[in-house]
Amino acid sequence: MYSGFLNRFSFLHFRNLSSVTVPFDFKGFPDSRPCLNGIELENVAESLRTAHRFEPEIAVGRELKLVNPLEQSKLLQQQNESPGDQKRETDGR
Repeated sequence: MYSGFLNRFSFLHFRNLSSVTVPFDFKGFPDSRPCLNGIELENVAESLRTAHRFEPEIAVGRELKLVNPLEQSKLLQQQNESPGDQKRETDGR
């Protein structure tokens, strides 16, 4: 499932992937959850407390670095602090 997700969204060119997922959370979704229309989740209560760990194999054949959650958090914080610098880096400017 996760490999399929990574394949589908590879056009986003993200470079880092946290080695651990976070539990699925509905916070921030509108009450009607239109983006989830047609999706039937099984055992929602379990999804709210389940995390998955990725093994290095998930990055094989991809330009992707697996990072631990602390490292991922630091990268996201840096990105949020300097969005202009990140844009120039991404654009090659």
